[in-house]
Amino acid sequence: MADQSHMMRATAFQSAERVARWLASAGVVFLLGAMLVTMSDVVLRLVARMSAYFFDAPLNLIVPGIVDITQLLVIAVAYLAMPYAFLTGSHVSVDLVTDRFPPRVLAVVRAAGALLSLCFMAAVTWYGAQAALQQYGYGDASHTIAIPILWYWTPLLIGAALSVVATALLMAANLAQAFEQPR
Repeated sequence: MADQSHMMRATAFQSAERVARWLASAGVVFLLGAMLVTMSDVVLRLVARMSAYFFDAPLNLIVPGIVDITQLLVIAVAYLAMPYAFLTGSHVSVDLVTDRFPPRVLAVVRAAGALLSLCFMAAVTWYGAQAALQQYGYGDASHTIAIPILWYWTPLLIGAALSVVATALLMAANLAQAFEQPR
């Protein structure tokens, strides 16, 4: 029976990690997009400034909405990668004290940390959803090119909600490790 529950936990963890890896990969694509948008803005501004030396007036090569687009892409990068960072233990941590703990105590401490993370990410998801619905109801949009604000909330809510799942799985795995029978 213990082996069956261990296999179910492992399968759930692997499935969650697969989804989280896919989302983190999408986040990398968004990061590349943010880099390209920013680089193109810098190059176009440089060309526009240099064109003043060759023409009577500088060329107008400034693309409106660069800040709006970059902000959207950076939000997507951060929140879509978050569940993967939880599942792979990639968040920054300081373990000077906990390195000396016995394995079971360390597993309980990690489970408590996962529980705190779960509560925080659940709050981010809940209050983020409330704010997103309110701004959607108002018809809010970005200032420059009127990207609907809901587009900004979507990656945040997806990443935060999946981080709740990830931290719940981490908590369960650490609790199982803390209370499993020694072999």
